[in-house]
Amino acid sequence: MRTTVRRADEHLRWLRAVAGPESYRPEGPLVSPPLGALTGTDYAALEAIDRLWTLYCYADHPKLVIRAVALAALQMQESTRPFARELIAHAKEWTDRDRLWPLVEAEMALLRGAV
Repeated sequence: MRTTVRRADEHLRWLRAVAGPESYRPEGPLVSPPLGALTGTDYAALEAIDRLWTLYCYADHPKLVIRAVALAALQMQESTRPFARELIAHAKEWTDRDRLWPLVEAEMALLRGAV
């Protein structure tokens, strides 16, 4: 389990590492979208999402954390949301992405319908 004390930009440094040619990501480097596509809103949402994935590790009500991740992800550009999925592995394991991201997508669909 990862420590909860992190530098504010640690998630961005981690994303740069998995996006680069020396990536340790199981599928290889994350090639699109480039980190340069992130807006200020995307940065803020990714920071919140990174913290939420850490909270998920300890949560008594993980479904509520999934909803919070979905709310934050909806504030991002659609093209940059793949970074939110990759952050699952920053707090958990690489294999958890395939289990957790569909739950987030389902919540996003529900929330879009409620707006």
